[in-house]
Amino acid sequence: MRRLGLIIPALLSCAILSAQKPSGRFAEGIRQTPLIIAHRGGALIGTENSISCLDNAIKLGVDMVEIDVHMSLDGKLVVCHDATIDRTTDGKGRIESMTLDSLRTFHLLDYKTGEPTDEVLPTLGEVLALIHGQCGLLLEVKKEKGQYEGIEAAILQEIYDFEAQDWVVFQSFNDSVIEKFHELDPSIPVDKLIVCRIGAHCIDGGMVKFNFKKYGYVTRINTMMCSKAFVKKCHKAGIGVGKWTVNKKKKAPDYVDAIITNIPDEFVK
Repeated sequence: MRRLGLIIPALLSCAILSAQKPSGRFAEGIRQTPLIIAHRGGALIGTENSISCLDNAIKLGVDMVEIDVHMSLDGKLVVCHDATIDRTTDGKGRIESMTLDSLRTFHLLDYKTGEPTDEVLPTLGEVLALIHGQCGLLLEVKKEKGQYEGIEAAILQEIYDFEAQDWVVFQSFNDSVIEKFHELDPSIPVDKLIVCRIGAHCIDGGMVKFNFKKYGYVTRINTMMCSKAFVKKCHKAGIGVGKWTVNKKKKAPDYVDAIITNIPDEFVK
């Protein structure tokens, strides 16, 4: 079993992001055939981020499933899109202010009826055990300043414990998150999330300076809006492009390297 504590001291001594190329099944950003990635497991065909929804996506034959990870009050890694459980369960509260046991007293709401199901919020470990390399995992971390201290190292340790390095990709809107992941283990691919690019900046929850040198270490830029010209520039820089969230197959661009969708069943038919 690989232990994160053994590699941190040497890696933290590096002031510059490593130029090491990531490895693994999903380290190639530019692809002839786009990856089909089930957003939250397929949020329009199942209860998002639930074990049943993720299992269905795997059985459909998607290339990857996408999840969101937060940290509970007792340091457990919890899979949920929002920072609160208000929208997706029959409870209320912020994940960071509740223990895992408290969170699991509430149930996920059915994606069609809105009624409570038998399912509870899964942990990252449960998701990793379910996937077990059957497809890839695109793992997103949403993190505000001062929030979820040490979440990157905790996630990496789970990845090592499940020997999942070959089939995991990290992504975030937050530059500090993907930079931290890359510093801790540059062999695992990272993707940069943005809404769109406007001139010399990109919108990623704020206005961030954008240039290909700054993001030269990322495998893909996953964006809501992209043009053929932008994709061409990314490819010239050796970076792939993913499009989110594509919920109509006829509107899927044929020039991107990944399609992130809530209706994966339509794309894998």
